[in-house]
Amino acid sequence: MPVTYVCSTCGSNDVSRDAWAEWSVEDQQWVLRTEFDYAHCHRCDRETNLVEVQLNPPETVVLGSE
Repeated sequence: MPVTYVCSTCGSNDVSRDAWAEWSVEDQQWVLRTEFDYAHCHRCDRETNLVEVQLNPPETVVLGSE
């Protein structure tokens, strides 16, 4: 089931976490090494706690034969 993370204060999903990235010579791109507890809400413009919210999967429409 897909999820998103939202601000515990305002419910916005415009949030970030503090993390370290390191350069991968093999992949030729930055890859996430570790993430930290600090989270920031860009709507509140302050530190926040993140809440995991499950997203509803898209409904499947089955078409009958005519």
